[in-house]
Amino acid sequence: MMKKIDLKCKIITPLFMGGAEQQPELRTQSFNGLFRYWFRLLGGSFENEKRLFGWGGEKANKGIVSINLKEENNKQEFQLQQQGQGYNYLGFSLRLTNRRGINASSSFEISFIFHPTSTEDDIKKFLCAVWCAFYLGNFGSRGRRGFGSIIVKNINGDILHDFNLKFICNQNIGNWLKSQLEYIKSLNYWQARRDIPYIFENLEIYKINKINKNNLQNLVDWISQVQSNRSGKYLVNKWELKNIGNIQDLQDFMGFLLMAYRSYYEPDYSIAKKIISNPQNINENQTLKRVIFGLPLNFYFSSIRKRNQVEARLNEESLRRASPLIFKIIQFNNNFDGFILIFKPNNKHNFKFLPDEARITLAGVKLDKPNWQILDDFINSLISKNLITKIYP
Repeated sequence: MMKKIDLKCKIITPLFMGGAEQQPELRTQSFNGLFRYWFRLLGGSFENEKRLFGWGGEKANKGIVSINLKEENNKQEFQLQQQGQGYNYLGFSLRLTNRRGINASSSFEISFIFHPTSTEDDIKKFLCAVWCAFYLGNFGSRGRRGFGSIIVKNINGDILHDFNLKFICNQNIGNWLKSQLEYIKSLNYWQARRDIPYIFENLEIYKINKINKNNLQNLVDWISQVQSNRSGKYLVNKWELKNIGNIQDLQDFMGFLLMAYRSYYEPDYSIAKKIISNPQNINENQTLKRVIFGLPLNFYFSSIRKRNQVEARLNEESLRRASPLIFKIIQFNNNFDGFILIFKPNNKHNFKFLPDEARITLAGVKLDKPNWQILDDFINSLISKNLITKIYP
């Protein structure tokens, strides 16, 4: 007998998901791809992945879970207009291309239909990946920068009686996140996969401490600290909003933190400008620390009117690398919180940002691979001014 579970969902931040023409559309393939991705980060086995999600290679098979989507009639389209500078920074590529999305507060229903051969363990493993996709990640374009955050408003159907994973928060959001991750870990289904991050050994979660007039000086001091000895015509050194009153303000604040930290970041700024100005006179063994935030990485220098792109290649293949840093906003009832999630290697599980054989170049100049120190520096600078608080592990 087939089992079915239904989730009623609400979009919290604008969702940019669509088909080939990029028209706003909820797509089962996109949801299934994100569920599979988080299943891998959980440490689900390769054999279980093929069983749950299907496999398109040799001996292709269909997964044991079917996904259906039903949009409610409150769907509204959204197009990114001029907003706060941090918000614009996070959604720059969306505004540049006039990309249309689905507005926040839109609702939909997603249903999971499990094949009769599905076991209770199959269902639990799949739902753990679904929980991670909803509450650790986001959906659609610019998902790692806070767009496409979705929460579950209701869950019903063939719920397993001995399965205590909660999709609806009934307590402090940060404490709830931690308790649910600990429960998922306790199920003992998981084992780290080689060369990719593992949630239970590589993930750190930090809660954003909301800004108001009483602690605005902390932000001012942080800007002075991280931008010491920097200068430039477009240096971003002032947050325009000055307080967080709603979810969009929170996303703007998160974007401002990243923007201000990376603005004219040294020595990257000077190194990249020299390379782009005259690549023939540059020796190799240069390193750009900001590469670790994701690839490709674009530079434009208005003073010399030149631009170029840092990219990685393996043989003839161009490699993209998603940022190991994720901005996440979660809302329940009238409460909302922002979180910074970071995946980084350590002695327990030392995954790699790029294959050993990959080459990183800017304007034809080979660059050394960066280390992960810039992520620690970013996080530690925010902690030092009480702008964020670590909640996991």
